[in-house]
Amino acid sequence: MQTPAAALAELDQTVAADRKGDYYLLRAQLLDALGKMQEAIDALNRGIRAAPTRPDLYLQATAFLLKHKLNHEALDLLEQASRILPDARELLLAQAVTLELLLRGVDAQKLLARMQARWPEWDRPYLLSGILLEIQLKSAEARQTLETAIALGANTPEAYYYQALAITHASPEDLAGAQNAIAHALALTAKDPYVYLLAGKIALAKKDYSAAIERLLEATRLQPTLVPAHYGLRDAYKAMGEDKKSTAELEEIKRIASDNPADDANPFSAQDFLFSVR
Repeated sequence: MQTPAAALAELDQTVAADRKGDYYLLRAQLLDALGKMQEAIDALNRGIRAAPTRPDLYLQATAFLLKHKLNHEALDLLEQASRILPDARELLLAQAVTLELLLRGVDAQKLLARMQARWPEWDRPYLLSGILLEIQLKSAEARQTLETAIALGANTPEAYYYQALAITHASPEDLAGAQNAIAHALALTAKDPYVYLLAGKIALAKKDYSAAIERLLEATRLQPTLVPAHYGLRDAYKAMGEDKKSTAELEEIKRIASDNPADDANPFSAQDFLFSVR
């Protein structure tokens, strides 16, 4: 397998006339892999100057900046991009994500509301708004907004995951609604431990302990340090009278807490969301 250094050396054989936006984007990715962040940023800037009307380059550059926690720089870039490409709605969506990461949630929601008014048929502003509302524990509003997004065509695991989560918080008695939503999420992904965790929690609430254990075990297989899944397994085993397994899960929780930093309770990924726009 070619190393980033070897790939960069080969890339730099490209003749000057062919060094356009994609060349600089790939160069930035390789430089980033080599830990040369400033050179990678310079390459991104040259790429954007070479193709200033390509929204995808701005999105790639934004994802790069957010990856390195350069949130203010990402916002500056997106504001510049939106002046050049005022009709590129995906850039405005990325701007809303970045505003939220900068703890400017009110500004993010205002921008999303303007986008909903301008592009009422587009599901993404509703989806992002619903996710952010649920993260802020405004679950009743989140549920309604996510239902709108889904009605408009948002057929993604995160749409149904956050819908199920909002239902469990806003209407915990509506287990059928939560189960329906998480079943859709499970049908769309087999790799997200948080989806399996929530599916396990819903099954546990329904006292379907066998299903709960199955889902929670899959969550721990995908992410062994996911402590809430181990708590769910402890409770499910205890409810089934399997005390040894319940105790074993408690010991596993203690081991994880000792050996690992706490997992992020919020599975929302800004970078994944930005690329899903495309």
